[in-house]
Formats: sequence, C-alpha cells, structure tokens
Amino acid sequence: MQNRNFLVLLAAILTPLSVQAQVIRLGSDSRRTIEATTTEKISVLADAAIVKFGYSYTVDTKDSAYAESVRAGNKIIKALAGAGIPSDQIHSEALTLGREDDAFQKEAKSAAKPKYSASQEWRVHVSAVDAQKVVDLAVMAGANNIQGVEWNVADPQTLRAKAYGVALERAKEMAAQSATQAGVKLGELVTIINGEESEGFAKLAVAKRVTVDVEATPTQNLVLYPGKVEREATVTVIYAIAQDSHPQ
Repeated sequence: MQNRNFLVLLAAILTPLSVQAQVIRLGSDSRRTIEATTTEKISVLADAAIVKFGYSYTVDTKDSAYAESVRAGNKIIKALAGAGIPSDQIHSEALTLGREDDAFQKEAKSAAKPKYSASQEWRVHVSAVDAQKVVDLAVMAGANNIQGVEWNVADPQTLRAKAYGVALERAKEMAAQSATQAGVKLGELVTIINGEESEGFAKLAVAKRVTVDVEATPTQNLVLYPGKVEREATVTVIYAIAQDSHPQ
C-alpha cells in the first residue's frame, strides 16, 4: 500500500522575469524531509557590449587584395586606439584571403580573370553606452561589414549571485507552503543544491569600462538600444520536518 505520508506537488508559474519549474516532495524515511526545487530568471539592462565589425575587399590579384586588407585594417585599428580603446579590448575574430570561385563563369568557360578577396573581422569590448560610438568610428575608418552588437554585463558573477539569491528565496517559500499544505512544520534547513549554470550570455568575459572619443560624426546618426541580459538559476532546498509534526 502506498504510504499516506508521501506527497508530490508539481507546479509551473510564468511571470515576465521568472520561469519556474517546481517539484516538492514530502518523504517518509527515517528522517522525513521536504524538498523544493525552483528555476528563477532575472533580467537587467546591459551595461557592456561587444561590437563586431570587419572589412572586406575584392580585386584581380592576390597580392593586391592582401595589401589593401592590411592597409585598411591598420587604419581601423589606429582609429580605435586614437579614440582611447586599449589594445587588449580589441580582438581579431577572423582573417581570410582566397580566390573567388564563380560557378557561372566556370560553366560558361569564360576567360575572365579570377578575383581574389581578403577580409578581416574584429570584436571590441566597451561599455554599452559606447557601442554606438565604436560602430560610427569603425565605419568612418573604413569598416564595410558590421556583424552586430552583443549585449552583456560587466560583472556576470554579481548577476549570477542575484539569480541564485532569488531562486533560493523562492525555494524556501515553496517548502514552507508545502509544509503548510501537508499539515507539518519545517525543521532545520538540511541541504542547499545549486543547479547547473545556463549557457551563453554571462559566460563571456567583459573587460574594464572604456570611454570612446569620436571627433567626427557620421552623416546620419545611428541609434543603438542596449538590450537586457538574463541569468537563470536553479536551486533545491531540503528541510527536515519538525519531530512534533503530525501530517494528516
């Protein structure tokens, strides 16, 4: 016969900033416990950014393509350094040099000369408020390929701690609610288990805050709107049931 002191409660609650998967178990072993697990999500406005852009060039000869890529790249990097961006905040993302294969020309057996292309891509770490300035600066210096902006936080560990704090408090509330529903009293907190971290946003290393100075202004002003960064945390709490409890 199934033990009457065993209770399983499964609930899912959706809020604008919280997604919870809850499981509460009331055990009946030698040391009866209540276990509550919840996953909580918090969201904050990004205060850091990674701006991704590049330069590409196509010409008739390999040497010319390479030389132009080097020239343009040096000009872009010099402009970034002149705006006050430290070299350790600028990272080379990709570098390519090769012949362009034109399938149509091959099928038509055209005698046209082959084309060679060279390209470079960079990632620049700055504060969120300076992301737009970096894009403007890169374009003015010659960048002709903007991959986008990756929004982040300068202190991912603090965001992680906040998410776990919210999840821990919610898990404690769930355990207390379950005890009330089961007609028992919570005893001491036996165990706290932190779940696996979410992949992605807060794992990126964001360096110190950088102020960007741009002397000229583009003909049209680009407006970037920093996004929000989310951190999700899962916490399990296990409470002993007070010895004077008498579940129904």
